[in-house]
Amino acid sequence: IAGDNLGFYIGRNGGRRLAERYGGRFGVTPARLAEFDRFFERHGPKTVFVARFVTDELYEKGQYQQVRAAFELIERFLTDGTAEVRELAALGFLETLQTAASWKPYGSDAFGRFLRPESRDVWNKLDMISGLNLDDCGVLEGEVLTWRLVRQSLGLVAVPIDGPVN
Repeated sequence: IAGDNLGFYIGRNGGRRLAERYGGRFGVTPARLAEFDRFFERHGPKTVFVARFVTDELYEKGQYQQVRAAFELIERFLTDGTAEVRELAALGFLETLQTAASWKPYGSDAFGRFLRPESRDVWNKLDMISGLNLDDCGVLEGEVLTWRLVRQSLGLVAVPIDGPVN
């Protein structure tokens, strides 16, 4: 909860200014920032609610069949959804769930048994990112890194080429 509140505080009090001032260094153009805004205006509160519901109301109360059903639905979103739906499933639900569960006594590993192939791939990428030493990164840099890696793994972003292809 403290991490959620700190992230909210930073975002609320300086996030926009930081994104506008330094975002270009990390691929956050004004157009991308507007896209972030539209995405989170439409889906932000829903994903936090659903992720908290899965941890607090289903998993902690032993309702594992419902947790499994939620993950099967996310798997279907990841395999059959539009680009926006895949992004919502990965960056909305899975990332939020992993973060929320990491603050619980059972941790995010408790959800490993519910993962299916596509959700496991996203989950593992999120784990990889959380294992990086980002001490020199700001919150915005870490979030942009997460966003870019997961979107790239979902095939939502072309991989940039750093030079001519021979």
